[in-house]
Amino acid sequence: MAGIAVLVVLVAVIAGRTLIDTATASDFQIVSQRSDIEQASDASASPSTSAADAAHGASGSSASGAGDASPSAAASIFVHVTGCVARPGLVELAEGSRVADAVQAAGGFSEDAQADSVNLARVVQDGEQVAVLSAAQVEAGGQAAQPEAQAAAG
Repeated sequence: MAGIAVLVVLVAVIAGRTLIDTATASDFQIVSQRSDIEQASDASASPSTSAADAAHGASGSSASGAGDASPSAAASIFVHVTGCVARPGLVELAEGSRVADAVQAAGGFSEDAQADSVNLARVVQDGEQVAVLSAAQVEAGGQAAQPEAQAAAG
């Protein structure tokens, strides 16, 4: 019985050796099938983060993708857009957004809006109010509130 076991092991070793000897590096192709999420996690992982942590999402989200947003997602800010826009109210924007982005998120200017009553290029801050005036309000001497004036009043 021991002789059969030795014979089986010997045949397995010879067969494995034969396969290794006949195979060359050009016979194999390494294929990576990592998901985009894993690649993004690896790219944003800090040097102290292990590869296993990065592959499973360093933010602690589950493998199904539910849970926290990815660490590379931009922080959100909230801006209150009032006046002559299609949908006045609170809008959520990415940090670093401009007044033009806030107006667009509120549905754009209404027909009676005086577009140059606001500086569309100005960067908005979290908690800010952007007031878009009408042409009649501008003619009456109204001005859109500036962040400095809002801070002093609030």
